[in-house]
Amino acid sequence: MVEINLLPWRFYVNQNKKLQKKNRYIFTILMIIILWVILHVGLNQMIKKHSILLGNLKYQYDFNQHNLFLSDQEQKIQILFNKNEALEADWFFLINKLSLLSSHGMYLDKINYSGREVKIIIEAKNITDVIGWVEDFNKQSLHGRIARIVSVEHIHLSDTLRCYIFI
Repeated sequence: MVEINLLPWRFYVNQNKKLQKKNRYIFTILMIIILWVILHVGLNQMIKKHSILLGNLKYQYDFNQHNLFLSDQEQKIQILFNKNEALEADWFFLINKLSLLSSHGMYLDKINYSGREVKIIIEAKNITDVIGWVEDFNKQSLHGRIARIVSVEHIHLSDTLRCYIFI
């Protein structure tokens, strides 16, 4: 009778099963991580795409509302001109133009309106915005009002320009 020692073979089989179990566990974890990354990136791209679309829709809505406001103001100015109420039409025209300051990156600080002259103080980040607004105002002036920059001060605390404009 021959004796066969099966202990080393059994040890090898058990070791191989443990290795397979460990490999399956690592493979499962890696697959979960890969799926999570793919889903995460895909969802982020989808969210960014939709947020860009929503941003564009909001911009278009604001743009349309602004155009409606401008057309309404222009109709009021035309009606006042037809009634020969030049002073009120002049005021509406001025208010309409001052409402466009924010699109040039500026804001109105002060306004002093008399029948003949309008003095406004505008704060802006750079002089090119102010010059662009003044040129735009002068191009679209219906009744001889011309805007001119009288003086410009640099405010060091807020790093802005304070512009004095006569119209």
